[in-house]
Amino acid sequence: MTRKLLVILALLLFVSGAWAQSTITVYATNTAGWSKMYIYYWGAGETELPGTPMENFYTDDLEKKYYRATIPAGVDGILFTDGSYNKMTEDVTSKIADGAWWEVNSTISADKYGVEYKGIVPHGNCGTSGHESDVTWVLAGTSPNYALIISGTEAMANYNTSSAGGSPWYSYRNNIKTVVVENGVTSVGNSAFYAQNYLTSATLPSSVTSIGQSAFHGCTNLPSVDIPLSVTSIGNNAFYGCRKLASITIPERVTFIGSYVFCSCNVLSSITVAAGNTKYDSRDNCNAIIETETNTLIHGCKNTTIPSSVTSIGNHAFYLSTTLLSITIPSSVTSIGASAFEHCESLRSITIPSSVTSIGEYAFYDCYYLKTAVISSGVTSIGNYAFYFCSRLESVAIPSSVTSIGNHAFDNCSKLASINIPNGVISIGDYAFHYCNCTSLTSVDIPSSVTSIGAKAFSWCLNLETVTLNSNPKIGTDAFSDLKDGATVTMSLAVHKADEGEYWTTFYNQYYNFQISDAGGQNTQVFKAALSGTTLTLTELGDDPEEDKIITKDKAVILKSDASPIVMTLTTTDSGNDFSVEEGKTGLSGVSSASGLTANGTQYVLNKGSQGVGFYRMNSGKVIGVGKAYLTYSGALAREFFGFDDVEDGIGSIDNGQLTIDNEGEDIYNLAGQRVAQPAKGLYIVNGKKVFINK
Repeated sequence: MTRKLLVILALLLFVSGAWAQSTITVYATNTAGWSKMYIYYWGAGETELPGTPMENFYTDDLEKKYYRATIPAGVDGILFTDGSYNKMTEDVTSKIADGAWWEVNSTISADKYGVEYKGIVPHGNCGTSGHESDVTWVLAGTSPNYALIISGTEAMANYNTSSAGGSPWYSYRNNIKTVVVENGVTSVGNSAFYAQNYLTSATLPSSVTSIGQSAFHGCTNLPSVDIPLSVTSIGNNAFYGCRKLASITIPERVTFIGSYVFCSCNVLSSITVAAGNTKYDSRDNCNAIIETETNTLIHGCKNTTIPSSVTSIGNHAFYLSTTLLSITIPSSVTSIGASAFEHCESLRSITIPSSVTSIGEYAFYDCYYLKTAVISSGVTSIGNYAFYFCSRLESVAIPSSVTSIGNHAFDNCSKLASINIPNGVISIGDYAFHYCNCTSLTSVDIPSSVTSIGAKAFSWCLNLETVTLNSNPKIGTDAFSDLKDGATVTMSLAVHKADEGEYWTTFYNQYYNFQISDAGGQNTQVFKAALSGTTLTLTELGDDPEEDKIITKDKAVILKSDASPIVMTLTTTDSGNDFSVEEGKTGLSGVSSASGLTANGTQYVLNKGSQGVGFYRMNSGKVIGVGKAYLTYSGALAREFFGFDDVEDGIGSIDNGQLTIDNEGEDIYNLAGQRVAQPAKGLYIVNGKKVFINK
């Protein structure tokens, strides 16, 4: 009677709010053969035996049942019953706390059973901010065979993939074999079960509508997951690295599937999108996920057949499909996305049809066993790292349609026996052919269309003996470092014809010295220029045969030759010539940008025009190409031309090292009224006035 009065008083206090916010959850197991578990407590509101039914929240593989109940904190004691008055345990009056776990075991007497305290069960809250207690977690069982049970009526919190910001059960991840998310929970949070390497089963309820990013990332032993029909969203990396996942079905309500969702699922052989899904499909039983509206294949597997209706292969579509042996890309495909086949190390060969116009970054990165790649005409760009570390790639056909080869595009393709760079390629990226050190790769010919070669583009091509440049591009740092001992980099520069036997151009290279070879008796002259007011002075450099013909890096010059092309060799030797101009005078400037320099009306470029060979004003908006030199004049009068020689005589008439010409006026006549293109020293009529020209 005393216990019953105390219980009634406790109940009144509980209802009035004294314990309304103070509860604990306790746990129990039973090895005594009971089919039910009840908990009776006193000192805090329990009324009658046999007590309150406990929830059987988990049953393990051996049919052992796990129970829990939420009771007021601060109770004086508890006991467990089988739901009748016939079987009950001894009183428990100590160690009653949140998470406490007892096991009912041996019989003490006809109606009394022993109860053993097992410790505090790992548990806690895992709801979103402000609703933390709406979702809870507990580990049932014992290590290393824990079952993680998630319960509640709201969304799970989001976590990250580090131990510092990981889930509250992260430290137990190698001891959890089972995950059960109970009905009522509405989402699986980001990184919820990240790196649970020993997880072998996962159950999700029909209340879940979203699976967060990296939710099952790295669950390497998880063989299957049934995605509930209620799910509408699957986040990035959700099943990344589930290496035993053999098949997956995407429900019809799913409208968002993130990136890398099934990457590194090595044995995944069946992907199906449920009929009725309006966002995605698996048409033609292709074992892939296709975005219906765009006809983009976004996720494939080792058994994928790309339908002829697909127009693009999306980013990361086959990323880390290490068991993919072959794939046929149909002619309907126009683009291959970034990392589309990255780390497909078993892929042996690939043919890219002419319908494809672009190959994305990392597209075939680290396809270790890829031996041949055929790129059909149509592709215009090969992305950064496109074939990086394809270390068994022996041949690749680059079509004439390609205009750019990205950074690291063929980096570490150490068995690449030859490199064909078609005319039309404009840019070769940093490290593009770095460490292509096949013994058969001894020469490379770079076409005249190339305007830029990136840093270390051909470095560590240890067997490369000759490199031929057919233009004067922007060349990055160490582009040709660490080639074969004695290797030569030669520039064969086609130049414009000024007159019979006379060819001219301007030259500038920002980072490299070049020495004119004049092979076969060819004669090439080098000039610097200085403009003072409207007076142009040319000075020949290296006119003495004993002097060098090295053009120092970052120096702009004029070249005149009696043949084309002008042949130069890259050298590390500096020139002894003086490239400077007198103070107050303007020298030549060089264009270093691969895209050229857009003129603003003050630049003058060397040309042969209506007034002969000289520097003509460049119209605003026109582009001066990389490697060219120009003069700048911003005087009051918008001059169109700075001449320095007669068209017939050309630059070849300059044989005394220096020539100064006064270019005042537009037309020059002798005293007999005859127009003179290149006057000698004396009196002339210039713009109707007598002028003495001093040459």
